[in-house]
Amino acid sequence: PIRAGATLLSVMLTSIVVSFALSYLTLSVDNPANFNEPLDKVSALYFTMTILSTVGFGDIVARSHPAMIAVMIQMVAGLT
Repeated sequence: PIRAGATLLSVMLTSIVVSFALSYLTLSVDNPANFNEPLDKVSALYFTMTILSTVGFGDIVARSHPAMIAVMIQMVAGLT
Protein backbone atom coordinates (compact mmCIF):
# COMPACT_ATOMS: atom_id res chain seq x y z
CA PRO A 1 0.00 0.00 0.00
CA ILE A 2 2.81 2.47 0.77
CA ARG A 3 4.48 1.88 -2.58
CA ALA A 4 1.18 2.29 -4.44
CA GLY A 5 0.47 5.49 -2.54
CA ALA A 6 3.91 6.90 -3.31
CA THR A 7 3.49 6.04 -6.98
CA LEU A 8 0.07 7.68 -7.10
CA LEU A 9 1.39 10.79 -5.37
CA SER A 10 4.27 11.03 -7.85
CA VAL A 11 1.94 10.68 -10.82
CA MET A 12 -0.47 13.28 -9.43
CA LEU A 13 2.29 15.79 -8.69
CA THR A 14 3.84 15.30 -12.11
CA SER A 15 0.49 15.74 -13.84
CA ILE A 16 -0.20 18.95 -11.90
CA VAL A 17 3.20 20.40 -12.80
CA VAL A 18 2.94 19.46 -16.48
CA SER A 19 -0.67 20.70 -16.74
CA PHE A 20 0.13 24.12 -15.31
CA ALA A 21 3.36 24.48 -17.28
CA LEU A 22 1.45 23.75 -20.49
CA SER A 23 -1.28 26.19 -19.47
CA TYR A 24 1.26 28.96 -18.89
CA LEU A 25 3.02 28.16 -22.14
CA THR A 26 -0.30 28.34 -24.02
CA LEU A 27 -1.19 31.64 -22.35
CA SER A 28 2.18 33.07 -23.32
CA VAL A 29 1.97 31.89 -26.92
CA ASP A 30 -1.58 33.23 -27.29
CA ASN A 31 -0.59 36.62 -25.93
CA PRO A 32 3.03 37.35 -24.96
CA ALA A 33 1.80 40.26 -22.80
CA ASN A 34 0.21 37.77 -20.36
CA PHE A 35 3.58 37.59 -18.59
CA ASN A 36 6.38 40.09 -18.18
CA GLU A 37 8.40 38.06 -20.71
CA PRO A 38 7.45 35.49 -23.35
CA LEU A 39 7.65 31.96 -21.96
CA ASP A 40 9.21 28.95 -23.62
CA LYS A 41 8.88 25.38 -22.34
CA VAL A 42 11.66 25.68 -19.78
CA SER A 43 10.59 29.06 -18.42
CA ALA A 44 6.95 27.87 -18.17
CA LEU A 45 8.12 24.86 -16.16
CA TYR A 46 10.38 27.11 -14.06
CA PHE A 47 7.48 29.48 -13.35
CA THR A 48 5.26 26.53 -12.40
CA MET A 49 7.84 25.19 -9.97
CA THR A 50 8.42 28.58 -8.31
CA ILE A 51 4.67 28.94 -7.74
CA LEU A 52 4.26 25.36 -6.53
CA SER A 53 7.19 25.63 -4.13
CA THR A 54 5.92 29.06 -2.92
CA VAL A 55 9.33 30.55 -3.61
CA GLY A 56 8.05 33.00 -6.24
CA PHE A 57 11.27 34.80 -7.13
CA GLY A 58 9.34 37.47 -9.05
CA ASP A 59 11.47 37.28 -12.19
CA ILE A 60 8.44 36.00 -14.14
CA VAL A 61 5.06 37.47 -13.21
CA ALA A 62 1.52 37.22 -14.51
CA ARG A 63 0.29 40.48 -16.03
CA SER A 64 -3.16 39.69 -17.43
CA HIS A 65 -6.31 38.49 -15.72
CA PRO A 66 -6.31 35.05 -17.43
CA ALA A 67 -2.70 34.48 -16.37
CA MET A 68 -3.41 35.69 -12.83
CA ILE A 69 -6.42 33.37 -12.58
CA ALA A 70 -4.29 30.41 -13.71
CA VAL A 71 -1.70 31.28 -11.06
CA MET A 72 -4.35 31.54 -8.35
CA ILE A 73 -5.79 28.16 -9.34
CA GLN A 74 -2.32 26.64 -9.10
CA MET A 75 -1.79 28.20 -5.67
CA VAL A 76 -5.02 26.64 -4.38
CA ALA A 77 -4.19 23.28 -6.01
CA GLY A 78 -0.73 23.39 -4.46
CA LEU A 79 -2.16 24.02 -1.01
CA THR A 80 -4.50 21.07 -1.27
